[in-house]
Amino acid sequence: MTNTSPSSTRGGPLSLLLRFFSSVKLGVFLLVVLFVYSWIGSAGLFYPTSPLIFDKPWAHSMPRQWRIFELTEFEWFHTWFFDINIALIVLNVTVTTLRRIPLTILSAGVWSIHAGIVILALGSVIYFGSKVEGDAPVVRRQIVVNADGLRKSIPALPGNTFRITDASGVAYELTVASVEPQRAAPGTDSTAFGVTVNGEASFGRFTVDLTDGQPAQAFLSRRITVRDGDAIGTLPVQPGAAATVGDYQLQVADIQPDWTLISGPDAGGTAFGVVVRVSRPGQAPFMRQLLDQHPEFTEDFIPGRGRVVKLDEFGGRKLVDDRIELELVRDARQLPFTLGLAPLPQKHFWVKDSSAIMVREIPPGADPAEIGWWEYPINHLPRYNDYVQRLDEVWLYPPPVREISDNGEETPPKPVLEPHPINISIPMREGPLAEIGALNVTGFLRYAALQDRNVPGARLNPYAQFVVRSPQGPGQRTELWAFDPARKQGLSGIFAFDWIESESEFARYRRGWRQRELSIEIPRPAREPVRLNALVTDDMIAEDSAWRDIEGSDAQYRITSAFDNLGMTDGAALSVLVVEYRPNPEASAIRRWVADDPARSRDVDANDADGHSMRAVDPSVRMTYDPGVTARVVLVGGEGIQPRLFTYALEDGSQLNEFEVSEGFEAPLFNDFTIELTKYMPRSSRETRPAIIPPNQRDRNVDIGRFQQWVQVEIPDGSTIHRRWLKFHKYSFRDLSEALPGLGEYRPERITLSDGRRIELLFSRERYRMKYPVILDDFRLLTHTGGFTGQTNTVRDWESHVRFIKPDGELSEDHVVRTNGPASWKGLWYFQSFWDPPRQSRGMGEPDYKGLSFTGLGIGNRRGVYIQLFGCCLSVGGMIYAFYIKPIVRRRRQERVYAEVAAAKQTPIETAAAPREEDA
Repeated sequence: MTNTSPSSTRGGPLSLLLRFFSSVKLGVFLLVVLFVYSWIGSAGLFYPTSPLIFDKPWAHSMPRQWRIFELTEFEWFHTWFFDINIALIVLNVTVTTLRRIPLTILSAGVWSIHAGIVILALGSVIYFGSKVEGDAPVVRRQIVVNADGLRKSIPALPGNTFRITDASGVAYELTVASVEPQRAAPGTDSTAFGVTVNGEASFGRFTVDLTDGQPAQAFLSRRITVRDGDAIGTLPVQPGAAATVGDYQLQVADIQPDWTLISGPDAGGTAFGVVVRVSRPGQAPFMRQLLDQHPEFTEDFIPGRGRVVKLDEFGGRKLVDDRIELELVRDARQLPFTLGLAPLPQKHFWVKDSSAIMVREIPPGADPAEIGWWEYPINHLPRYNDYVQRLDEVWLYPPPVREISDNGEETPPKPVLEPHPINISIPMREGPLAEIGALNVTGFLRYAALQDRNVPGARLNPYAQFVVRSPQGPGQRTELWAFDPARKQGLSGIFAFDWIESESEFARYRRGWRQRELSIEIPRPAREPVRLNALVTDDMIAEDSAWRDIEGSDAQYRITSAFDNLGMTDGAALSVLVVEYRPNPEASAIRRWVADDPARSRDVDANDADGHSMRAVDPSVRMTYDPGVTARVVLVGGEGIQPRLFTYALEDGSQLNEFEVSEGFEAPLFNDFTIELTKYMPRSSRETRPAIIPPNQRDRNVDIGRFQQWVQVEIPDGSTIHRRWLKFHKYSFRDLSEALPGLGEYRPERITLSDGRRIELLFSRERYRMKYPVILDDFRLLTHTGGFTGQTNTVRDWESHVRFIKPDGELSEDHVVRTNGPASWKGLWYFQSFWDPPRQSRGMGEPDYKGLSFTGLGIGNRRGVYIQLFGCCLSVGGMIYAFYIKPIVRRRRQERVYAEVAAAKQTPIETAAAPREEDA
């Protein structure tokens, strides 16, 4: 009897499993899951915000950025769910191919496609499983100092400063003044990388010119020697410097550190230039231009007319006056040490999308530049959402305005942030914190900036915050501190915050705006002093005002000027009354600048308009000045006193409004403006916390670069826990001299432990040490016609010419890294990531920055990429075969079958028609 049970017809468990994984429906389901997963990870979700899907805007959200995930796009496509889905697809394709598709000439294309998919998946496992990618800045040169066996180096970046002390104890302060990417090499027609170093020592200031491949030259500071016959003088090269030599008056009118040479053997290069204004009694002034090391280009020009050599009345001469001789000179100086330029190897690159805490110990007297960092990676650090233990650890931005729904109900705004603590423990088995064992990361901020704000405190420190609103625009916030002379007034003296001891002092503010009072006291031996208290009106203030008698004495006074709210260098505002005083009508007068702060009052001579004779006040007469109310809006408060707000009309201040105020009170001002007292703290303290920036105020480039990210760390130290916020640093430089312009600030956090050790911490990225350090030989900027103008469309490409240092110290051949042309060396690929662009001066005597002092290289490996390419090519080849070659093969087979059928049909007819032998 034949066994027909279900188990025998369906096969065993293996057969069921193979049948399941060879199901076409399973493959379609897995592909749909892959498509949806990829769509959500790349494009996010779009959904309507109300049932009116055509009237209301749709919302967009990225699920991978939700708190439950916190994944980058790379990480989203590297999760266990994605990996299992791909593995199941590969298994389904493999089993289906082996069980359902026999290998024939017609199915060769399908087999090729499926084999390519499997190989691509295997290559991707290798590629993404070993993928390491990051970037690193490579500085072009470093300045190397050799002094009596001491070797010191510093990156050749503008602003870097270092000190050298020679054997005799003389200290030298050296500063990198400028960098020239293409300086004319002396004695050659080529250009080379150059650096100018300014130095200062006991013998004076000097300059060192460093050119790649050339010996260093040190010079004393430039000066101009002047000769007028037998008269000889010197003019310093400083803006506005002046001198008189013989009959001539000379003044430095302009300094041109980068004058472009347009002729001669050094055409295209630059030279240091100075323009001197020359004048002589009875003659019109002229300008003389001097170029360092190029006396042949000395020439004069007349303001408004141009170069003398082009004016007919001078007959082609270059100088207006041959009698006066000017020469720009620099005396060579022999230094007791040598300076030179050398390539600066980059040994690390920083891994993309990684995070790490850098820690090091700074012994007393140690140079941080000589101490490296211990690196501790942070695993599972959030990326897109803010996490804090307590809301009082950060400053929050105001919540959105309340919304009114269509049915008139008011929807309260959602809180900006709720506490979301994290606790990531970082083991520290080695390094300066090894005895502590672990460091904890307890907070994360995606985009924040440090801010100082006032909070309630125990110390009497009155603080107020106003918001002034106009009918058309948003409000403007003003902060005032009653006890701080520099910050008790705001908005150019329009607002003020005063503190009083008793309510009786309100009377001063009720008298009106700018009620000036002058008090004069004349001491008299053995008698009561003479006192005058005068209310100063506007008609009493004039340069030629009449003298007024001081009753009880022969003295007289008059008021010539008044100044309110003068800004001082320390930030304070000062009001001054200018008073002239004489003991009697026949005596000479003195002029006193009477300040509302008596310590700032001064006497000057009555005929001294510029104040050069300023001196301490004469004690024979005492003056005090109360300017009254000089602000238009004054908040007046006191200990235990209800604060009041006084406002004065704009025209003459005669209209006075007085309000009792508290937090949240809003009062009308003038021209439909309003003012609201948003904060009032008689007792307050100043705290510094990271302030979360509202999303609509964030710079996308700063956000992508992570320049405003912060983490909070806790370091247990016995019974103490050190808690600090650390700002993100894109690169973990060792000191400020390595910090590159435009790549973020350098601000490590320093902590003193209970045992006295000083520890520095830095929040940065993980580093990958390269086996073959890279150096930058040259950086070339390829531009369109006209050169680099600051607009990106003027740059065609930039090239980094790099070499690699082998283990034996030898250098590799030159490799060129272009924008879309990477270079490879020993398993790593190098491509252009960023560069050091030139930028114009911000003024204040600062020279233009020529840039090109470093390059930014993207660095990573590409293991398994050729396997991926082979799989793609195999699949594409299979598709070409399946869609183009397979139809041809199938058509030819059909034609052959049709031919055979036709031949089979014709064979019996031909046989019947043939004559038989019997008939023959």
